[in-house]
Amino acid sequence: MSAANAALALPEGAVVPDGLPPMPLAPVTSWRIHLGAHKTATTHLQETLSALRPALVAQGVDCIPIMLLRQHRIARTLGRKQYWNRVAPLRGPMLRRLLARELGPLRAGPGRLVLSEEKLLGSSQDVFADPVYPGLQRIVKLLATLGRTAELTLFLSIRSFDAQLPSAYVQELRYMPPIAGGFENIRPRVLARPPSWFELVRRIRAAAPGVRLRIWRHEDYRDNTAAILAAFCGVEALGPLPEVADPHWTKSPSLEAIRAVEALPPLPELERRER
Repeated sequence: MSAANAALALPEGAVVPDGLPPMPLAPVTSWRIHLGAHKTATTHLQETLSALRPALVAQGVDCIPIMLLRQHRIARTLGRKQYWNRVAPLRGPMLRRLLARELGPLRAGPGRLVLSEEKLLGSSQDVFADPVYPGLQRIVKLLATLGRTAELTLFLSIRSFDAQLPSAYVQELRYMPPIAGGFENIRPRVLARPPSWFELVRRIRAAAPGVRLRIWRHEDYRDNTAAILAAFCGVEALGPLPEVADPHWTKSPSLEAIRAVEALPPLPELERRER
């Protein structure tokens, strides 16, 4: 194989959507990264785009499925403290090298890359912090360096806190016991110091100055799913959307079930989730 062909070849183990021939692995020329937030229909978005991946690849867009991002712990890798992250001139080159290593085997070819991973902002528990997602600056500042050599657009989905906070609380109960006092302990603090999406956006802007940031509301997503997903992917239209049922693990249970889960004794995470 010539040096030129070797440079274009897919890395070993590259993920190619079913029914599509392998494509040369072009350099990433456009990053379109959805940061979350939690409980804003991120699972539906991710599963829909995973199902549409072959059609998107045919349009020159690759959306790496969330299952692969989670298996390779991309958010955790980016959030890990690195010596080079403290040295501004090293951030961009080292991040591009890291992502080439981690994402290269997952890509299907096109240079426009779409990623959606709400863990880039933090955990769902961080929704209750003051400020919301207190550690977002490190990863967002790192991602901003991608804009030096390629087009970069960040995306954020938001939701009215009066619906998001209870939903996130229930989601956390699946993995760990409630904090002391449960949601009744969260409520007065939130009412005394209401969280603010405006403040969160200001912090993203400060961490990624000059980077394009596009935002949609969870309340608008269901009625405008196709338009929002097309804008996210940067295409004119997606065609018919697949039917993606709301996953059972993200649905909120009844109040009686919530109270029962709150009362569970300490359990290993897997056993807790099964219960």
